[in-house]
Amino acid sequence: MLRAARDAAGRSLRVVEIEVLPYVTGVGAGLNVSAPGAGKLMPAPYVNLVFVSGGVLLPRLGAKGEEDVRRLIGDLLPGREVVGLPVEMSAFGGGGLGCITQQVPSGRLAR
Repeated sequence: MLRAARDAAGRSLRVVEIEVLPYVTGVGAGLNVSAPGAGKLMPAPYVNLVFVSGGVLLPRLGAKGEEDVRRLIGDLLPGREVVGLPVEMSAFGGGGLGCITQQVPSGRLAR
């Protein structure tokens, strides 16, 4: 269904499948923590990335096939530097790079 979709200008979408879905293991071992991922395998998908000026930040876990994914995303986003960041703790807490960098409204915070 997504392959048949069009953008607002009527152009076809290019759908690229990434077959690697790494999971974080052992995060929090020996720590006195209680978070959503404590003692569980937590997914850390490469598509949970963040676009920054001139670059893109991807999860880095050292999983099999990770370098292939980084190259693929670099090829899809020419002109952007692909940078891998360790995500063990964010995945452990139940979020990824895209989740923890969401917009924060400006102005006074409500209490």
